[in-house]
Amino acid sequence: MGNRRWNGVLLLILCAMLLSACSKQPKCSGQTRSDAAAAAETTDAPAVALTVVSGRYSTGFFTSDKLSVVSAAAADDGAVYLWGRNFQNEVESNWLIRYNADGMSEEYRLSLSKGGYITSLDVSVGEVYYFERVDAEDESAAWFLHTLQAQETLDWADAGNDLENLIVSGALAYLTDGKTLYTCSLPEGRVLQAANAETEITTLFCRTDGTVVAYCEDTGNLYELEAGGEVLTKTGTLPLLFRSGKLLPGTNSGYDCLVLGQAELFGWKIDEASAVQLLSFDAYGLVPNNISAFAPMGNGSFLGAAWKSGELQDRLFRLEPSEEAAEPGSERILKLAGLSRPMVLSSAIADFKALRPEYTVEYTDYAELYGNQALQQLQLDLMQENAPDLLFVNGLPFELYGKRDLLENLYAWMDADDSCASTDFTQNLLKALESAEHKLYQMPQSYSIVTTAGMRDLAGSRSDWTYAAVNEELVNSKTLLSAFYGETGESLAVTLPLYILPTFVDYENAEAHFDSAEAASFFTFLSKVQPHAQIPYTAENELEALERGEILFAQLMLLSPEQFAETDALFDGKLIYPGYPDAAGGSFYLNLPMAIPAAAQEKDGAWAFMKLLFSSDSYATRGGWLPLQSGFEASIKDALADGASEESLQKLAQIQENICSAAYYEEAITDILADETSYLFAGARTVEETAERIDQRVQLYLTEQWG
Repeated sequence: MGNRRWNGVLLLILCAMLLSACSKQPKCSGQTRSDAAAAAETTDAPAVALTVVSGRYSTGFFTSDKLSVVSAAAADDGAVYLWGRNFQNEVESNWLIRYNADGMSEEYRLSLSKGGYITSLDVSVGEVYYFERVDAEDESAAWFLHTLQAQETLDWADAGNDLENLIVSGALAYLTDGKTLYTCSLPEGRVLQAANAETEITTLFCRTDGTVVAYCEDTGNLYELEAGGEVLTKTGTLPLLFRSGKLLPGTNSGYDCLVLGQAELFGWKIDEASAVQLLSFDAYGLVPNNISAFAPMGNGSFLGAAWKSGELQDRLFRLEPSEEAAEPGSERILKLAGLSRPMVLSSAIADFKALRPEYTVEYTDYAELYGNQALQQLQLDLMQENAPDLLFVNGLPFELYGKRDLLENLYAWMDADDSCASTDFTQNLLKALESAEHKLYQMPQSYSIVTTAGMRDLAGSRSDWTYAAVNEELVNSKTLLSAFYGETGESLAVTLPLYILPTFVDYENAEAHFDSAEAASFFTFLSKVQPHAQIPYTAENELEALERGEILFAQLMLLSPEQFAETDALFDGKLIYPGYPDAAGGSFYLNLPMAIPAAAQEKDGAWAFMKLLFSSDSYATRGGWLPLQSGFEASIKDALADGASEESLQKLAQIQENICSAAYYEEAITDILADETSYLFAGARTVEETAERIDQRVQLYLTEQWG
C-alpha cells in the first residue's frame, strides 16, 4: 500500500505541475527573440543579428546495413565520418563509415575490448582516433586511445575519469573530463597540459584559425585555450538565441561552429555579432531533436543521421544545395502560425512531408517576430491575404476571431471528408467547443480532463460547489486549512479562471462581469489564501492532506485511465469528483487547439495537417486522449485488460461523459488578472476595488477588440 500511495502522490504532483505549466502558456514555451534581447541586458548574454540565406537544398535519405544506431559524426577535409553500432544476430559491432563528397564511401570496423565502449571519436587528415573505456567487475576501469592500426593504454586515466569531446589537431589531442581540458600528445595519449573551466565543459571545437574553444552549457560561458595549454580564458557567453540549441564543430563550413537550433541550422563566427541562418529543417522533413549526428561535408553540403520512434534503424540523410527551381505549381507552401512553437511541431511536419511531399511547411512564431504587437499583427494578417493556413490558437482571443468570421467552420470540413465524420468525435467535447451559432472553429490535437477529488464524507453532500460555498465551508469547518494544498493565491488567480471564464466574460455581447456576485466570491476566496509556508499542515503531501480533512480538494489533470484508477484505489472508492467551484464535474483541457483561418490559401493542406495531428496519438506528449471517441473507449478497454478496477473506470467514463465545458485561456485577460490581484495580495486594495479594476480593464479590452 505504501508504494501505491507514493505513486499516487507522484501522479498528483505531476498533475499539479502540468496544471500550473499549462495555465501559463504560451509564455512558458520559449523565449522570444525580442525578449531574448531584453534578457541579454541582465544576463550579459549578447544578442545576435541574423542573416537568412534563401538557398534551396535537395534531400536524400538512405540507410546503411552497418549502422543501426548512429552515435555521432566527425568532419574531415571534404568528408564526413559516421560512427555507431550494428546489431546482427544479437551481436553488437562498432563501425565507422567515411562518406566522400563524390558519393563514395568506405567502411571500417572499430576494434574494441570485451565489454568496452567508445566515449568519443575524431578524425584529422584521414587518421581516426577514438577513446575506449572498459569497466571491470571490481568497479575499476581501463582507458585506451585507438587508431585504426593500433591502441595505446592511458595509464593516467581510471574509473573516476569521463573522457569526452575529443578533438585532434596535428600532433595534439584535446579532450575534456568534467571541467578539465587536457592537451595530450599523439599517438601515445600522454597528458601535456591541463586547464580548468569554472563548470563542466560540454562542447569543444576549433575556430577557423585553429584556436580551441570550450563551451559550458550550464553557464553559457565560452572559453579559449591559451597557446601554452595551461589556461582557459573566458571570452564571452553564448547568445540566448542559441542556448536551447546544440553546438557542433564548424569544420568544412567556413564558420567557427554550427548551431543545431529548435528548427533551424545556424552558422556562427564567434567574434561577430551576427550569424547566418543556413536552413530550416522543417522545409526538409527533419526533426532537430531526432538528429543523432550532423556535420558539414563542404561546398554547402551536410550529412547526418536521424532516428524516429518505433523504427529500429536510424535513417541517414544528405542535404545538398540545389539550383533547380521548382516547377510552377509543383511546390505548395503550407503556412502555420501561433504565439509559440509547439513541441510536437517538428515531428508532425516531418510526418506530413512524408505523406504530402508537394508541400513545404513554414511556421511563424508571432510572439518571436512581433513581441508586444503579436496579437495586432496576427489580426491584421487574418483579415488580409497574408493569413496563415493553420493557426494554433492557445492564448489567442479565439472567441473574437470566430465572431468576426475570421475562421473556418470545421463542421463543413468534416461533412466533406469521407474518412472523418462529426459523429466520430467525442460529442460533448464538440458541444463545449461550439459557438453560440453552433459552429465549430477549433479542434485540439488531444485533450486532458481537469477536475478535483474530494472525500465523500466532507464533500459528498453537495452536487456541485460554488466559491461562496467554499468560503462558507472554510469558515465553519474546524479542520479545513485550505481549499487546495500548496497553492498560493498568485497561482490560483491565473489557474482557476481557466475553468470559469465564461462566467465572468460574455463573449457573445462583449461584456465583462467581474463585478458579479460570483466574481466577488472568487476574489474573496483568493484574498483568504495564505502562502503555503504559513499554513500549519500536518500532512506532508496533497493526498494525505485530503485524507486528514485539511483540504477540500485535490487537483487532478487526468491523462490516462490507469492514472485515474490508481488514484481512485488509494481511497478505496471513497473519493468523489465534483470539479472546480462554479465548474461542476470537470472541464476538457485542450492540448494544442487548432483553427483554419477563413482567408487561408491552402485550406486543403491545413485540414490534412490538422487531421494528422488529431488522429495520431504519436503527438500526445503530455498524455490525454484524441478528440475521436474511439480513442477514449479503446483506452478504457486496454486499462481493463491490464487489471484496472472496472468500478474506477466506470467513474472515469461517467466524468468524461458529463463534462460540458472546456478550459479557455486568453493571454490578455490572464495578464490583467495577474496584475490586478497582485495589489489584492499585497493588501493595497480591497476585494471590491480589485473586482472593479479588473472589470473596467477587461471591458476596455473587449471594447477595443470587439468594437
